[in-house]
Amino acid sequence: MNELLLAELQRVAPLRRDEPLSSHTTLGVGGPADLYLAVDTEEQLRAAFTIARRHGVPTLILGAGSNILVGDGGIRGLVIENRTSRAEGPSPNGAEFKVRAASGVSFAALARRLSFAGYAGLEWAIGIPGTLGGAVVYNAGAYGSCLRDVLKGIRLAEERGDVTEMGPEELALGYRGSGFTRGILRDKVVLSVDLALHRGDAEALTRYVQ
Repeated sequence: MNELLLAELQRVAPLRRDEPLSSHTTLGVGGPADLYLAVDTEEQLRAAFTIARRHGVPTLILGAGSNILVGDGGIRGLVIENRTSRAEGPSPNGAEFKVRAASGVSFAALARRLSFAGYAGLEWAIGIPGTLGGAVVYNAGAYGSCLRDVLKGIRLAEERGDVTEMGPEELALGYRGSGFTRGILRDKVVLSVDLALHRGDAEALTRYVQ
């Protein structure tokens, strides 16, 4: 293993080798990752991804570990567990309320918090596992609604570390898929997600999510 790569990653966050992914997936199965790094901030996520790409190391971004089945042989290269959790808003934006949340935020937890606070638009998502970043990749949905309905845009890290923004019309969102799943958007990592919600009846929303 490239010692320079290891040293650079170690400066980002504690680095583990041969980490069993059974400890990081909801199914509780899966062999080891050659390299494993858990990041808590956007800066760490960008840095780890950029370092890996610069060294030509295959990289998997792991969210909550749901909807993924890892074989006994494990995963070659680097697994970055995305634990970013920053969320801003809701803040007024015309007739809507804007929320910007990190891609590592629990989708279900965010939907529940906003619904109980009286903001409508994500109440259908309270039972969906995984992270907000994963919800973008698969255009998560339920009960006739999907993320595309409230998505205003995303921020992405390019493989060289640059940050770009994309609107929903650029993401090729479809039924349980996007440009990410179709290979159109490659070598990019979702950093944060912008959502547009509206005021709802807090009591009705509370009944909905219980």
